Amino acid sequence: MIPSLANKHLIDEIFTTSVIKGLLDDLLQQHVFSTEEKDYMMEDFRTRADMARCLIDMVMTKGERASHIMIDGMKKRDPDLCSTLGLISSPAGDKPYPMKAQTKGYCLIVNNFDFSSSPLGQKSLRLVFTWLGFKVEVLPDLTGEKMLSSMRELARRDHSWMDCVACVVLSHGLEGGVYGVDGGVVRLKELTDVLNGVRCSSLRGKPKLFFIQACQGNKREQAVSAQTDGPSNFLTAMATTPSYLSMRVEDRGSWFIQSLCHNLVKLVPGGKDLARILTTVHNDVGNKSNRIGGRRQMPQHHTSLRTDLVFPVPEDPPPRLPTSP
Repeated sequence: MIPSLANKHLIDEIFTTSVIKGLLDDLLQQHVFSTEEKDYMMEDFRTRADMARCLIDMVMTKGERASHIMIDGMKKRDPDLCSTLGLISSPAGDKPYPMKAQTKGYCLIVNNFDFSSSPLGQKSLRLVFTWLGFKVEVLPDLTGEKMLSSMRELARRDHSWMDCVACVVLSHGLEGGVYGVDGGVVRLKELTDVLNGVRCSSLRGKPKLFFIQACQGNKREQAVSAQTDGPSNFLTAMATTPSYLSMRVEDRGSWFIQSLCHNLVKLVPGGKDLARILTTVHNDVGNKSNRIGGRRQMPQHHTSLRTDLVFPVPEDPPPRLPTSP
């Protein structure tokens, strides 16, 4: 987090509505915000101060790149203000994470509960992450304790010759956690902490990616912002916002996993970084409507990645996936 952006009270006093709208346009064009997220900002807040506070909260959850894009937009509109606030954008020429290893990393897929009755999501994930260069392992129907012990075993491995690590969890969940098949709750922070640089030194400084397909409650439709704190070089992508449902189609799997797989296949060959791909996923899922009840869903991701993560274009042709978004 950039400390200067934490001074919300000062920024609230200075931000005008036109500046906020301009910054939202910048963030949309740079694929930090989806169209749905921009519309939410513009439509759901009555006061400028509330809009400014929400904008800052949302940008801070999206990591340093998003914060620097916002600062650059502020400098363009009012350089004197940025000087007064002490805001400094990122140095030019930041390089993406190195992704040169033949095997990019381990990809652990935990597949719990009734997701096994619709295996297309698991199959798509295996195809896509194998194509991207990961060594994929699928762990079906784990208890809460087994999920944690599997993560500890992953942390004990030597990742020094790999570029990153990925973990996908397909399960039922609640706000901030997922269920094991025994009903045991595993907090997401417990999962991510196992792979931090202290507990797994060979992953220090490398991207650690978590994709969580699980409900975070039982509400529908409204999208809200949420903050998260954590160590550097983590990205956690959630199928939905806190307290809300995640939608899935019985014979096709979840909206989120469908869109994630298809957009990785579609956008990686064009050199898009992972944060921009996830923004496309947010937009895609946010625009979907369940024919029963007109339900909506808004994914979100939190990141403390230090720079862009760009997967190299695989030599093999893209896999043919079993579903369409």
